[in-house]
Amino acid sequence: MCSILSALLYPENVGRVVTISSCMAPYPTAIALRYLRRKMIMTDPNWEHGHYYDKGVYPLDGMCIAREIGSLTYRSGLEWLERFDLRRFNDTIQLTPTFEIESYLQNEGLTFAKKYDPNSLLYIS
Repeated sequence: MCSILSALLYPENVGRVVTISSCMAPYPTAIALRYLRRKMIMTDPNWEHGHYYDKGVYPLDGMCIAREIGSLTYRSGLEWLERFDLRRFNDTIQLTPTFEIESYLQNEGLTFAKKYDPNSLLYIS
């Protein structure tokens, strides 16, 4: 969607567009999930209204959760079931990751948060 919009708004800067994954319009669920991802970043106390660069802080928690939410949208429910089933990561009942999928999402969030700029994610979502 961003590539198509860029071509429409700035045709003088765009020679050609190759869209490999797009739809005519997003489903309301997709809009809602992008909203939640943005909200997770912006409600992190370290976001500092986007001025975290100068303050020496980084909205790590918000970025991790935003990525975890995003990761859920990349596969279907059946794919998640086939990949993780209901296997437990830890047999002890606790508030930290118990199921393998929880551990996977936690790792995805942390890995992504260490490499991607929160303000960039806000603007492309």
